[in-house]
Amino acid sequence: MLQPFTVKSKFLSAPALLILASAIFLAIAFRYFNYVEDDVFITMHYAQNFVRGHGWVINAGERVEGYTSPLHLWYLTILMRFLSPDQALFATKVLGCILGVVVLRQSQMLAHLALPNNRRVGDWCPLLLAVQPAFALSMINGLETCFATAFLTSGVLWSMRAIVQESRFSQRISALFFTAAALTRPEIMLTLPIIWGLYSWRKRKLPDPIACAIYALPLIALFCFRWSYYGAILPNTYFAKQIPLDVAVPMGFSYCFDYMVPGHSWLGLAPTILGCIGVLRMRSLRILPLLVPWLIQIAFVLRAGGDWMIDGRFYATVSPLFAVLWCIAIVTSISMVAWLKTKGTASIVNIGCGAFAIALSGVVAADTIRTLTQLSKHSYLHDLAWVMQPHAPYERWRVGNPQGFLRTSQWISQHAQPGETVLTTEMGLVPIQNPQIRFIDACGLTDTTIARLPGYRRGRGGVMAVHEWMDPGPLNDYIEFRKPDWVVFMWDQGGEPLTGMDKSSPTYQPSGTYAVQTDFGHFTVATWRRIKNTSTTNTITARAELH
Repeated sequence: MLQPFTVKSKFLSAPALLILASAIFLAIAFRYFNYVEDDVFITMHYAQNFVRGHGWVINAGERVEGYTSPLHLWYLTILMRFLSPDQALFATKVLGCILGVVVLRQSQMLAHLALPNNRRVGDWCPLLLAVQPAFALSMINGLETCFATAFLTSGVLWSMRAIVQESRFSQRISALFFTAAALTRPEIMLTLPIIWGLYSWRKRKLPDPIACAIYALPLIALFCFRWSYYGAILPNTYFAKQIPLDVAVPMGFSYCFDYMVPGHSWLGLAPTILGCIGVLRMRSLRILPLLVPWLIQIAFVLRAGGDWMIDGRFYATVSPLFAVLWCIAIVTSISMVAWLKTKGTASIVNIGCGAFAIALSGVVAADTIRTLTQLSKHSYLHDLAWVMQPHAPYERWRVGNPQGFLRTSQWISQHAQPGETVLTTEMGLVPIQNPQIRFIDACGLTDTTIARLPGYRRGRGGVMAVHEWMDPGPLNDYIEFRKPDWVVFMWDQGGEPLTGMDKSSPTYQPSGTYAVQTDFGHFTVATWRRIKNTSTTNTITARAELH
């Protein structure tokens, strides 16, 4: 390993770099403060129904676990008792900014623990994290990402301390944070058991029993609650987002390349590879808590096919750990240069490494500028007064394609009567603005039956019923059984062909279409109305299959 660096400039001290990184992070968060993912409103609708006395459900009487994060749900439920949905969202965003700064400091502490002989390199870790726009977007998108990132990073930090200090107290604190992380993101549940298993195998020592109880008991309680309340051990989203392995793995590799490689280029693979080489050279148990979450998250991404959201939330949870990996890459590269110089090739090494450093820096800088330029095309921010306003109308939030969601919600409010049922794919902002309507989720996220039905759109995750809801088959039979009064679909999502919007059947007739211009392109919303007093043989078939 290298000897400690002797940089004497106070400007390059750890506090100065942390302040600089925090300023960059907050500037990006401020620029896109009113960006929010539509899925946050799914969890918020569950919380809203609980406050109204219906329980954690989308529709009263239908117990389906269609949310991702139990801890995020409990947090929003508490907020919704005292705040309106937009105020709760604002509070979550502010908390995300605070947690983002905390994570920046935690990444610096992790780098110091991973590189005890090269702390000056570790000082730069927050800066490597803060310059990634995806990190700031994930922390303020309103979802559970900010909680998962903070809890996982804290768990890894205390777990490293427990290994270095052989402290039972640190082990118990790490168990506490890993428990919170596991209650926030389901794929994190395996992290701590694997870390403890590998550590026990190497040290021939069992983990602290109290720490095991701190971790295991809340998770056992969660599974018991799921079984008793929803009738299933796994959340419904697990079934709704199942993707064939041959489709998921290539998509997952693409996602890893886009988010886990600096600069998103083949040249950017070098720091990641050098970091992995450095980790292998260390051969220290202290690096184990860093390594296991990387591998678990990569495996999860490959199986899930990446993420369908633009802010990289699946990567954000381990982004602080990857920043540490790139710090290890810096140390490894300098070590290699020092070794090559001893072989009498100093001038060639200096020229080659200098050229490589300039090229890599240019790639990373160009990619950062490109990302910021693309995002700046959307009017995410209005003015300082708006950002500091905790109560804003939905029209001011930039929810993916907000105009499309709002127009769809307004159309349903104008046409559907209270108590009627609407089949749609937009289960976020649309239902929370129409609490008097019952919804059937054509994607299956909040519908247990649709989540388990086959469909040709399964390759993109979930049964997207935009095209196949009228086609003969199990999905059509189920819809005939449920008899939704209205069908409302947003067309041309992800380049879908504009065909089939005028389809009709003996049960449903077109009720009109309208175009929507959004920040992300042109969309068309197609609607159908159920013909009253009709029945088909499919209804009888569906009833027989369902019972």
